[in-house]
Amino acid sequence: PSFAITKVLNSSSVAAAYLASLGQNYIMDWERSTLYIDYDTVEIIKGYEIPTGLFYSMIGVMVVCFLFCAATECFVEGLYKRSLFW
Repeated sequence: PSFAITKVLNSSSVAAAYLASLGQNYIMDWERSTLYIDYDTVEIIKGYEIPTGLFYSMIGVMVVCFLFCAATECFVEGLYKRSLFW
């Protein structure tokens, strides 16, 4: 029969093992044959740290690019207002 007890038990154990392998929120207790689902669990993973020199270099490059764009708007724009470029 398709609903034999052995098939149901085997299928449920396979499904429980699959769910337990998915991640940290599923805990399989093999001794009691139960599957525990933990809610609201958080595993804090420390992110990658950017070296201080690289961070300040990136800030410096952004400031220089901003100043270059501002200078272009102020000084170069007046020269090309009557050209075909405008």
